[in-house]
Amino acid sequence: MKSLVFFSIFFITSYICLAQSNSWQRTDFPQQYGGNIQSVYISTNGTLFSGANQDGLMRSTNNGENWEQVHQGSQYGDNILVATTSTDIVFAFVNYDLVRSTDNGTNWTSIGLPQADFVSGIVIDSNDHIYVSVFSSGVFCSTDLGNSWSAINNGFINFYPRNLLISPIGSPQALYSYGDSAGTGIGWSFYRSTNSGSSWTLLSMPRVLGDIFIHSNGDLYLPSGSGLYRSTDMGNSWQLVNMNIYYQYYEPMLSLPNGDILGGQNQKDGIIFRSSDNGYNWSVFDTLNCFEIMNMLYGEDGFIYIGTYRSGLFKTTDQGLTWLQCNTGFPNSTSQVTSITEKPGGIMLAGTTQFGTFISTNSGQSWSRNYPGYYSDYGNNYGATRLVAHPNGPIFAASVGSNIPYLKISNDNGNHWNLLPSYGGGYTYDLTKGASETIYVFGAGGIKRSTDVGISWITIPSPGAGPLLHITQQGSIIVLSTYTDSRYGITTYYTNVSTDGGTSWTTSSPSNNRVAIYDYASTSNEYLFAATGLGVYRSVDTGKTWISMNTGLPSNNIRSLAVNSIDVLFAGTNGYGVFYSKNYGMNWNPVNNGLTDTVITTLFCDSDGYLFAGTFTKGIFKTIDRTTSVDNQMDQYPVDFALNQNYPNPFNPNTTICYSLPTKSFVTLKIYNLLGEEIITIYSGYRERGTFTETWNAMSQSTGIYFYRLTAGNYTETKKMLLIK
Repeated sequence: MKSLVFFSIFFITSYICLAQSNSWQRTDFPQQYGGNIQSVYISTNGTLFSGANQDGLMRSTNNGENWEQVHQGSQYGDNILVATTSTDIVFAFVNYDLVRSTDNGTNWTSIGLPQADFVSGIVIDSNDHIYVSVFSSGVFCSTDLGNSWSAINNGFINFYPRNLLISPIGSPQALYSYGDSAGTGIGWSFYRSTNSGSSWTLLSMPRVLGDIFIHSNGDLYLPSGSGLYRSTDMGNSWQLVNMNIYYQYYEPMLSLPNGDILGGQNQKDGIIFRSSDNGYNWSVFDTLNCFEIMNMLYGEDGFIYIGTYRSGLFKTTDQGLTWLQCNTGFPNSTSQVTSITEKPGGIMLAGTTQFGTFISTNSGQSWSRNYPGYYSDYGNNYGATRLVAHPNGPIFAASVGSNIPYLKISNDNGNHWNLLPSYGGGYTYDLTKGASETIYVFGAGGIKRSTDVGISWITIPSPGAGPLLHITQQGSIIVLSTYTDSRYGITTYYTNVSTDGGTSWTTSSPSNNRVAIYDYASTSNEYLFAATGLGVYRSVDTGKTWISMNTGLPSNNIRSLAVNSIDVLFAGTNGYGVFYSKNYGMNWNPVNNGLTDTVITTLFCDSDGYLFAGTFTKGIFKTIDRTTSVDNQMDQYPVDFALNQNYPNPFNPNTTICYSLPTKSFVTLKIYNLLGEEIITIYSGYRERGTFTETWNAMSQSTGIYFYRLTAGNYTETKKMLLIK
C-alpha cells in the first residue's frame, strides 16, 4: 500500500467571456405601465392627480399622456387621497401627512393632521369647506383652507369613519360618512349631515359589501351581501334593484353624463359593466383583462379614466372602443418579465407580472403591449403569466394566480384572450411545448396533453400539484410538486420524473427537499438540470440522482435555465447576471457585458440561436450575436481542469466520478481510504481534452469515508466520498 499526505489545494477558476466587448443589447421593451392606482382626481383646471402605491402623488397636465411625481409616497404604499377647491388649491393625504398646494401641486406644505391618525377621506363642498375623516377620531372641518380644524362629531355613536362622501347636488348639500361602530352591536354604520357637519343622523342600510356610490343625480348605490341597493331619498330608505350584483362585484361605479352607470369588476379580469336603467340591468361595456379595477373618473373632456391594481391607469377617448395605458413617468412602474416565447416570422411574445403580455414583430428588437393583454395577479415566477406559442397560430397562457384561473388562448397574437373550455382543468400552474408541437399543461386537474392545438385534451396521471412542468427532448415528463406543512409553515420540493408517459414516476430532491426549485432544463443527451436556491444540479439518470454543478457560479440562487441547439447551457442568477456552460454544467463562465440588470427572471433561446434575458426592472435583453454562430460558438470543451463531486454520494456500491480536461493530459484517478492508503487506480493513461466519467464498484469495501484523487499534468485535486452499506 502507498501512503498519501493530504493537503488543501486552492486555485482560481478564470472566467472567459464571449469574444465581443458587449455581449448584450437592451431591446426596446416599454416599462412605464403604472402600478396600483389608489385614487384619481381631476381639478377644475383639468389637471389630473393620481395616487399610486409607492409612487406617491402623480400629476399630469396633458390628459394623462405624461406624469410627474409631485409628492413622494410611503415605501409601504399608504392610501393616497386628493381633492381640490374651486380655486384649485389642492389638498392631499400622502406619506401619512395632510398637505396643501397653492400652485397646482408643484410645492406642498404640511398642515398637520387634526388628530394623529390615518385619514380615510377628504371632500370639499361648494363653499370650499374642507372635511376629513380620521379613523379613530371622527370627522373634522376647516373653513379657512386647512389653517385650523374643528371636530364635527355630534350624533356619532362610537364611530370610526372609513370613508367620507359629499353629494354633487342638493340644497342643502349632504355629507355622508360610513365606517365601524365598535361595541354598539350595529357593526357598519352610515351617517348623513345636511348642515355642514354640525349634526349627524344615523341611517339604516343593508349589510355593506363595498363602497357607497353617489350618482350625479344624487341617488345612492350600495353593493351588499344580497345585491345592489339604491336610495332616492338621501339614504332614508333603500330598494333592491339587482339581486345578482353581489356575484358580479360592480365596484367602483361611475355615472356618465347621459345617466348611465359604469361598474368595475374588482376581483378579476377587469370587466366593466354598464346599466342604462338605474342599476336594474347590466351589460358588458368592455374588458381590460387587468386584475382589479380600483377607481373610475369622468373628465370634463369626455375621457374616462380607470385606475387599476398592478396595471396602472387606463383611459378611453372614444367611450370604450379603445383603451390606452397612460403611465409614462411613474417611477416605480417596472414589471418582471417572466416568460418569453416565439412564433414563426420573427414574432415574439413576452409575459410580465403586472402589465400583461407584449408582442414583437421584429425578432425582439422592439416591443409593444398587447391590447388588452393578459395579466397575472402574483409577482413571482410561480404566479406569473406563462406563454407558449404554437406555430400554427394560437398562443396559450397560464397563471397560478388564485383570481385568474384556467387556461387562456389567443388567436390574434395576444391581443385578445379567451378561456379554453375544452381544457376544463381548473387552475393552471405551468405549461410547455413538447415534441410534434404537443401542448402540455400542469394544473389542478393534473397533467393534460393536446396534440390538436387545444381542441381536445388527454389526462396524464400526475404525482401532485406544483408550479413547474418540463418536457425533455426525448419526451420524459418532469414536474415539481410542493407540499406546505400548515403547522410549521415549511415547504418541501420534490422533482418527479416519468419516462413512460406518466405511467410510473420517480421522485427525488436535487439537494434537500426544503431547497426551492425555480426552473428545469435538459440537453439532447437527456441530462436534466435544476435551478435551485443552492445552485445548479444535474442528473444523468433522468432524475434518480443529482450532483451539484456550480464551479464558476458566484451565486447559489439560480432562477432560470435555457439550452440552445448545440447544448450550451445558460443560467440566470438573482443578482449576478447570466452564466454559460459548454460542458454540461462542469464549469460556468459569465456573459454579462452590456447587461445592466443582473436580476434575471427568465431566459429563452430562439430558433436562430439568440438568447433573451427577461429581467426584474429593465425589461428584455438580447445577445448581440447568435450563441450558436461560428465566431461565438461555445464549443463543448472545458476551459479549466475540474474534478466534480461523485454521485450518488453517499453510495452503495457504485458511484460515478466526473472530471474535465482543457488539454490532452496524462491522467491518474485513484481511490484512498481514511488512512491514506491507496485502494485502487481507476484510470491511468492519456486522455484527450473533454469531460469524462469513471465508475467505481466498492462491493469489496466496508462502510466508511474514502478519498479520490485526480492528477492531470500539473493539476491535482482530492475529494472525499461516503460508502454506506
